[in-house]
Amino acid sequence: MSRATTTGVVLDVRGDDVDARRESSPRATSYAPDGSATREDASSAELSRPRSNRAPSTTRAGRLWDTMLDPDATRRRDAHFARANEVGHHRAYDYSSWTDTTFAVGLRARAVNNFRWPWALVNGVTIVWCALARNVDALDWDLTAFERGYALIFSLLAFLLVFRVNRAAVRWWDCRTAWGAIVLGGRLLADDAIASVRDVYPAHVDDLARWFVAFAVATKCHLRRETRIDPASLAGVVDDGELDAMRTRATHAPLYCASRMREAVTRMTREPDPNAPRPSEEWRDRVRWERARMHWSLAAALNARMTSRIDALVGHCGAQERIRATRLPIVYVTHLRTFLMGYLLSLPFVFVRDWGWGTVPAVACVSFALLGVEGAAHECENPFSANHANHLGMDVYCETVNKEMCEYLRLWREEKLDSKEGGGDGR
Repeated sequence: MSRATTTGVVLDVRGDDVDARRESSPRATSYAPDGSATREDASSAELSRPRSNRAPSTTRAGRLWDTMLDPDATRRRDAHFARANEVGHHRAYDYSSWTDTTFAVGLRARAVNNFRWPWALVNGVTIVWCALARNVDALDWDLTAFERGYALIFSLLAFLLVFRVNRAAVRWWDCRTAWGAIVLGGRLLADDAIASVRDVYPAHVDDLARWFVAFAVATKCHLRRETRIDPASLAGVVDDGELDAMRTRATHAPLYCASRMREAVTRMTREPDPNAPRPSEEWRDRVRWERARMHWSLAAALNARMTSRIDALVGHCGAQERIRATRLPIVYVTHLRTFLMGYLLSLPFVFVRDWGWGTVPAVACVSFALLGVEGAAHECENPFSANHANHLGMDVYCETVNKEMCEYLRLWREEKLDSKEGGGDGR
């Protein structure tokens, strides 16, 4: 029997095969026992549409565990990340070793390039003034009365420099935290999809997993302002056509990948079981098709959970974009550097009478220490470059994402093989 309502039809069917209750929205299809339909929703229209006119599928041919775990694809990705880590000069060190951190660290690790010209200027002025003061009697000035004032200025500069480097360290750590959250969010997203719907929607789970891997690599390239993604970094994950589509269609590659992940989540939580029989115009088959869907409460919870995790991934990418685009206010940097350079350039004038030529190494050491702190702060403000030893090793994080996703896929494939050998369907 059926009971018509203003919003649709509630079907109460009693029999051995079907026992269902369906309440439709105003856009839903109303079916009578004779098979006639009054309205049709989007999913029904899609299924009743001729196959040639349907929207193209976004799933790939073959399984992701076949392409991503392929030995050749694995070698290409490993070679890419090994080369990128070497070129990027990201250096791991033993923080407990005083020898390694005090004497063995090169000039690149000390970020000397950030302050080499100011340091050279200070040393040049010191050498010239020492030579003039020692050889020209009229320039033998006695400025030792200013020594106490210089001690006070040094305390002020130390405070300003500590604040500057502290702000830079906070920015560096915020970026590192964001990358850790991206890696963790991808683990939870892939694990949730595999555990929840792997047997019903393996192709959609593959799409979600591979576009997350692409999201990590795209985020790295976007933060470094690299316009091209090396195909080797995504070998076996996305093909060349999809990389070309990402480059030509999207100006923001991470958002493009996030959109594809959302599409996969939407399909796996709204489509019926693909192994269920295709519905016909017979209303009993339509009810069986509706029963093949995931329960609406489970689908809604899964969709909300995965969508929130994708939102978090986009948010972490946006947080790093904010740090990259926002510098410390120029008034602070200008004030600090003006007083710092004035202090260092005037040091030889005050101390040359007492120290003589010893002023040159003394000023060189003091200026290297103070300018080095400013150089370290400048180095850590925007830690996204591939050519700085102190910047984030984002290639390492992308390699971690690749390896962890390969591990998920390997375990999933082994479970399916065991299930097939034990008499399961092996999907």
